[in-house]
Amino acid sequence: MYKKISATLMATTVATSIFTMPAQAHIMNADNIYTDIALSDSREAILYTHAIHLITTDSALYKPAEELSRKDFALWYSDFKGLKGKEAQLVKQAIADGIISSEDGTITYDELNQALFNGEIKVSNGSAKLSRGDYASFVAAHAGQLLQDKTSLLQQEKMETGPTGEIEQVKRLKDESYELQVDGETFSLAEHPSVVNDSTDPLVWEGQQVTQSLVTEHTTADRVGEGSTSDEAKLQYLIIESASAEREVQQAKTATEQGEDSVDEEQVKMSKIWLVVASAMIIVGLVAAMFYRKNKKR
Repeated sequence: MYKKISATLMATTVATSIFTMPAQAHIMNADNIYTDIALSDSREAILYTHAIHLITTDSALYKPAEELSRKDFALWYSDFKGLKGKEAQLVKQAIADGIISSEDGTITYDELNQALFNGEIKVSNGSAKLSRGDYASFVAAHAGQLLQDKTSLLQQEKMETGPTGEIEQVKRLKDESYELQVDGETFSLAEHPSVVNDSTDPLVWEGQQVTQSLVTEHTTADRVGEGSTSDEAKLQYLIIESASAEREVQQAKTATEQGEDSVDEEQVKMSKIWLVVASAMIIVGLVAAMFYRKNKKR
């Protein structure tokens, strides 16, 4: 009887805890947005490009080392432009609009440059094929560049550069959304932001530094689909670095410089020692030669 009561109480406790757990915003970082980008050199660029809605694959794997097919790019481009329709229709329309040359093969730098930047980005390897990681890096590097028509990719997606500085305070509101006070100003966090940080808990970010951010009234969804629209611009992308990490980097840099100085001093000392030794050997050699000549004359 006791065991049955205990089991019932335990089940009730677990059920209660599940239903009362707060439904926190789904914050995406390199560990959870895709399961294979945490060790990729392009992970920050992938998070950035996803945040501006130019990566919309709903797969758990991003496959950054694989080539980006023209077909996949056409579908991502269509999402970016807000086009609706079946995949086959969207790909066919992309070919008709000159976004891709065909639905087969891998996208090249020239094709990507023309589709997104009107061919205005200087590229030295236009015919080269892009990996999916290269694609994200190329987009992230030039998304804010102002083109001849006075627009940029960010402006086309109704995004703009957000705040930088210390996260002085983090508030979790009653509706489970978050507000961040950054350098004296308060900003709402989007429902599905892309964040470059080890932690996906906003409360942990307090006291850390925002080094880059994007804000928008049109937020993105988890991986694919439409996000919310509001009257206020929300934080959609952030790079957050801890103050301790910055100190560690500076300490490492200082230690390296001191180590190099120590090595230089040791090298100078050794050089002086070898100079003395060499001089002594020369003197000994000269003295030995003089004695040899004297003895030879005798």
